[in-house]
Amino acid sequence: MLMFGKLCEGVSAFLVIISGNFWLLLLVMMLRGFGRGTTSPPLTAMFSNVVPSSHRTKGMGVFNSFQNVGLVVGSAIGGFLYDLNSPETPFIACGVLGLIGVLWFL
Repeated sequence: MLMFGKLCEGVSAFLVIISGNFWLLLLVMMLRGFGRGTTSPPLTAMFSNVVPSSHRTKGMGVFNSFQNVGLVVGSAIGGFLYDLNSPETPFIACGVLGLIGVLWFL
């Protein structure tokens, strides 16, 4: 499920670029949300299995903090790429990085 969800997220980043109207973009974002929804539970479960049970609450707090920092930093980098090149560049970068992550994990 983790790999399938990450693949959906990576592909949907590229599909945002070619979605020509609101309804198609809505479907693409639903695919992205589906991918995110299928990756979050297994990723959290994998992480919680790695952390010793005596430190699990602190570990999950750190895990969620790093996810939120990643969202902030990724958004800032996306805005920089948008200003630097074109509106499509952040989505291309997101899709490429996502698919590289899938291939690396495999």
